[in-house]
Formats: sequence, structure tokens, C-alpha cells
Amino acid sequence: MMFSSPTYVYLQVSRKCAACALECYAPPDGASLSQKEAFSLVDLLWEAKVFTVLIDGGEPLLWEGIAELVEYMRRKPMVVGLVSGAEDISQAEALRNANLNMIQFPIEGPEEYHDSIRGEGSFQRTLEAMKTFCDLDIDTHVGTVVTPQNLSYLEATSDIVSQFSVNAHRILRYIHPTDYLGPDQCMDLLSRVYDLKKKGRNIIPNNCYTFLHLTPYKERINKNAFQGCVGGKTSAMITCDGYVVPCPHFASKPLAESIDAPVIWDSDLKTIWKEWDFLNAFRKGLEGCQSCSYCSLCGGCRAAAYRITQSLDLDPGCPLSKK
Repeated sequence: MMFSSPTYVYLQVSRKCAACALECYAPPDGASLSQKEAFSLVDLLWEAKVFTVLIDGGEPLLWEGIAELVEYMRRKPMVVGLVSGAEDISQAEALRNANLNMIQFPIEGPEEYHDSIRGEGSFQRTLEAMKTFCDLDIDTHVGTVVTPQNLSYLEATSDIVSQFSVNAHRILRYIHPTDYLGPDQCMDLLSRVYDLKKKGRNIIPNNCYTFLHLTPYKERINKNAFQGCVGGKTSAMITCDGYVVPCPHFASKPLAESIDAPVIWDSDLKTIWKEWDFLNAFRKGLEGCQSCSYCSLCGGCRAAAYRITQSLDLDPGCPLSKK
């Protein structure tokens, strides 16, 4: 499936943040959109019939004018979400008044582990942020980036999240050239998620786990809605440099340049969406998946393949890739 333009776009307003111990898909390099550029991008997205925008970073809450940008989007009206590291929540009231639809904060594990990743005191700041936005009746989500190091903490992390009235606990996939979940670990992870789901936890693996249907979690999939990777099908990302890339895992400037990503200021979004060769190859699924009977449902995580193998061949986390 492919629409004539994305309906859902990640908008990276900056790559400024306090940084953390994990190598991020968008390492902080100080780059940032100007307010004029950001508002102009919103107009371009609306003209292309993009209805949902997730503001990403860096740390969007440190971007000057974030509440005004959200308010401008909501007047279109777009559905607007925001991913934050909970570094600064002084704009919470302003974001509520701007009618922000959703916000997501990170919990990487129990306090000691979380602070070892995101800095001393960050765990308690995140809990405060979660409570603040829940109390403001803003749809609040939690994201956990799972690595080989915190996989065993998943149940304890879920226990922490369950103490708050968050809408969903999203399980994100860490993609790194030398440190990633292999096939057996992915199977273990999704079995754990399935067991937590059976206990009533609102815990959801994201679409980077394209092979969900090969695990016990398949019983929880709406087969009429599950698309596997949605990059290049219904969603894309625009970086703070103006590059259009398939998904957030390509949001660093060097990686965007390595795939010759087009710049939105140079061409309209619909033309990029239709004609960019890399995106057309991306949406077809991985080369090594073409003979797999699950290809149309899954197709593999293209970002994992590219970042780990520098090709669009095989997803190194897929249980079938071992064969």
C-alpha cells in the first residue's frame, strides 16, 4: 500500500539535547530549524495533505516557540504529538493551552539503569513530567528503547509505567551497527510483551518489529491493519536540515546524505514521495525478503538492515533471517 503522499510525518525541529549514553539515531550536533522554517514546513505539509505530525528532536521542549508551533498546527487542524526527553517541562501549561494531542517520555528501565543512560536525576524528572502531563489531561505515552542491556528489565519497567495513567507503553527497537537485538532476543522480547499484554498492560511494540506475526504476539495483531514497516508507505520524516527521509532512524545529517536524501526546500513533498529512487526501493521490502511468504505483510525493518549491514538486504533481527 502507498498513498500519493505521507499522511503522517515526523518533524525534527532540532538535534539539541543533553545527550545520553546510547548512540542515538539523531546524535546532538546543535542543528535546528528556525521558527520561520518550521512554520513554512507546516504550510508545506498541510498543502500535501499531511494530517498527523509528531514533533521530534533532540529535545523539542527546548526549541524556542514550541507551544506557538503546536498551536499553529492545531489550527489547520493537524493532529500533533511530541517526543520529549523530559529535560524541561516549563512549557506544559502552554502546550495544554495550545491543544497538544499527545506527548511521549522515555523510561529505559529502573532508576539506576535509566540514570546511567540519560543522566543522573533524569528518572525522577521523567516521572514528574509524566505526572504533570497526565494531570493536565494530555494524552501521555511512554517509550522504552530496548537493547541487549535492558531487555531483562522489561517487566520491572512495565511495573513502573503502570503506576501512571499513561495511554500506552511503546516498545521501541534499538538499531546500532554493533549493539542490537538478534533474532533470539527479539523473540524473547516479543514473548515478554505478549505475557505483559495478557496481564492487562497496555504495552505495544512499534512497527520496527515487522516480524510480529512470527511470535506469540501475533494473536494481538489486527491483520487487516498491520502493515509492517510504514516508512515510505504512509509516513516519512523531515529533518531539521530539510532532508526528507523514510523514518526517524535516518534523521542524522550524515546518514541522510549517505542515501542522497532530497531537501524539501528544493522539491515538493509529493514529487519526492513519488520519484525518489531510494524511497521506491525502501517501500518494496528488503531484497532478502522477496522470496519470503510473509514479505507483503512484513518486508523486514529497512532501517535495521541499512544501519547494520549498509544495504537493503536482510533484517538482522528477523527470526527467519537465520535461515
